[in-house]
This record gives sequence, C-alpha cells and structure tokens, in this order.
Amino acid sequence: MMHEITKDGCLLVDRHQRLADVCRKLRSPSISTIAVCGKNGQIQGYIPLWHILQLLKENRAFIDQRIAACTVRQISEALQGTLCCVFHHEGNWKGLRVYGDDANEEMAHMLCVARGDRMLLTRAVRSAASCVIACGTSIISDSLIREAKTRHVSLICTEKGVHEACQTIILSLPLESLMIRKAH
Repeated sequence: MMHEITKDGCLLVDRHQRLADVCRKLRSPSISTIAVCGKNGQIQGYIPLWHILQLLKENRAFIDQRIAACTVRQISEALQGTLCCVFHHEGNWKGLRVYGDDANEEMAHMLCVARGDRMLLTRAVRSAASCVIACGTSIISDSLIREAKTRHVSLICTEKGVHEACQTIILSLPLESLMIRKAH
C-alpha cells in the first residue's frame, strides 16, 4: 500500500486503493496533488482536488458518474453486506438514489438504497431499479428474493443504516474512477 508525500506536495497512491484511504491522508496541509500509481510505481494519472470536493459537497451528478463503474460485488463488499441475488454484474448504474416512502423519482437502472421495511423494499424491487440495497437488516424474505430474481434486480442487504450505506458506497469508490489519465 503506497502512501508517500513527495517534497513538492504530491500524495502518491496505489490505483487499487479506495477514496476513504486517500481522505485519511488529506489531513496534511502539504498535499497539493494526488497522483495515482500503477504496479511499478509509475504515475498513471492524477485526481484533481476538485473531484474530492465534489464528492464531499455531495454533487449528485458527479457521484452518479463515478458510481456507474462500481460492480454489485464491490458494493456488497464495501457495505459488508449479503448478496442475496445478482443480475447486473458490471454496474452501469444511472446513479445512486435513496428510496423512501415518498419515492416518485424514476428508478430504472438505479442503485437504490432503502431501509429494511418489507413494504418499502417490495416497492423498491418493483420500481425497475437495477439493484436494491436493503439497509438496517441482515435478513431478506424468500418471497422478496424470488421477486427480485423474477424482475432481474440485484439485491443486497446490510446492517448499515441508509445514510451510512450511501457514505460507505461513495468512500469505497476506486481511485481509478476519480483520476484523470496522464497524457503519454
């Protein structure tokens, strides 16, 4: 795991690290640049501090673009959740949305986070979301799993609350999804 700050204020990070790893290092006032390195320590690209600020400001469009690269398995692992059924391996989500009692937003192809209420989860699965994350629960009913399979909806359950799950997903973004490739 690489975390080195050069004399000129460049934080060198491994491309396989997550955003949370970088955020812990950003407490140093000497950092002005974040460089993402490959296997041999070669710089592959840079993460503009503006990208980190957009995530911290919860810029929905910016987050949605970055989340699109995450897979169901990556999200499940980040949430330390249970993967109940998987259909959309590659991601390509339109975005991350919280599904609530007043949900009237189009959910097609979304990564949908909802609290573990049975009725709410059933509506979320029926909403055409690509993946539903059931928060605050470790158990999903067999009937909901069957319905998710019938509708080709990936289903993850986690004991994390809705807000914590959203933050965890954002902080688990791979650094590659935030970097601007270095020109060769």
